[in-house]
Amino acid sequence: MRTEHEREEIIKAINVLLNQAYDTDLDNILAFLQHIKNLEAVGDINALIAALNEPKVPYEQVAKQLFTRRENLRAIAYSMDLLIPGFYFWCPYFTIRIGGVIPDDHPYRYPGQIRSSTGIGIVIPGYKIFTSYQDSYDA
Repeated sequence: MRTEHEREEIIKAINVLLNQAYDTDLDNILAFLQHIKNLEAVGDINALIAALNEPKVPYEQVAKQLFTRRENLRAIAYSMDLLIPGFYFWCPYFTIRIGGVIPDDHPYRYPGQIRSSTGIGIVIPGYKIFTSYQDSYDA
């Protein structure tokens, strides 16, 4: 059992991390917490804990893959936002960017992001864009 002070410190640390998380990560966290809340039997909770502790894929590898995917989507958003000629495709498993550029983060980091899981975009010279993405690039 934790003391009240320890509990408050943990909740503060979690709030700091949640305020820095992407919207999709918040959806996943909420779904995970709701799943835990809906578990009825202690055996289910023990099975869940055992599954979480089972070393399947190192956390560092998963974190690197997520970071790489976000950066690839950010490069696509930047290129399409600035109408830089190229072919852009993204889906949950991989991204393709032929043409375009990597975001210029000086003096400020480009905050744009793509909020759809799958899409395609083609920007041709002359500032013509054809894309399935209809949302904003704003963060």
